Amino acid sequence: MRLHGIVGLVRDARNLPSALAALYTLFTLGVVPWLVYGILIYSWPIIFANCVTLLLPGAVLAMKVEFG
Repeated sequence: MRLHGIVGLVRDARNLPSALAALYTLFTLGVVPWLVYGILIYSWPIIFANCVTLLLPGAVLAMKVEFG
């Protein structure tokens, strides 16, 4: 989804929850490569930081999918 598409969704208040779900999905998917990178170079600070960063929005995204 392009940025202007997200901005268009956010402008329409009825579609705000779907825009937030799309943003959480993009953010969560953006953290995964950093986690893989940390694992590949065996850097515990990068692995730990990205696990925490993945855990929190991942939980919100899972609740969004589960409870709508």
